[in-house]
Amino acid sequence: MRSPRCPGRWLIHSALICVAPMVADAGTSAESADHVAVSAMAATAPSAHDRPTIPRINRRVPGPLCTKIEAGFQLALQRVHEVPACADLFTELGADGIEVLSKTLYYRAELKMEKRVCPHAYAYTLVGGAPTWLCRRFAWLSDERAAAVLLHEALHHAGTDEWPHDPHAAPGSAINELVRHACEF
Repeated sequence: MRSPRCPGRWLIHSALICVAPMVADAGTSAESADHVAVSAMAATAPSAHDRPTIPRINRRVPGPLCTKIEAGFQLALQRVHEVPACADLFTELGADGIEVLSKTLYYRAELKMEKRVCPHAYAYTLVGGAPTWLCRRFAWLSDERAAAVLLHEALHHAGTDEWPHDPHAAPGSAINELVRHACEF
């Protein structure tokens, strides 16, 4: 079904599907014409690198933020797929960058986070956790900067810690520079 938040986005729950609009005839209601028929197409699932990947965005994420997540996500996937040094950021952690990005769940930052975290950051991810909370101001980033932020957060998902949470870890600015350099931003 078409996403109500991001124009042109399809909510897909299986690996490979075919989506075909149902045509309303004289005997069906206009409401039924808005539904789509979805059927499975493949008996064997393609690898994560072969199938199209879309971000997993919570339905409560507002339109402009959702649109920026999608743009940044696609660019981040492209860099991990095409730039070996970018993929190596994840490999060094024993992870696959495309898989980590694909498993990330994107949420709008809650009001409490907007006040506490968002004045100093664009997003927040717990180390080893799949959810990433995005601040409202993330929507105003360039696509390249949005992709870099999503990659930074994906590294947290894969296990990279950050100072001051871990006094022995690199500060966020050093992780940003690492992503910028390795992923050619």
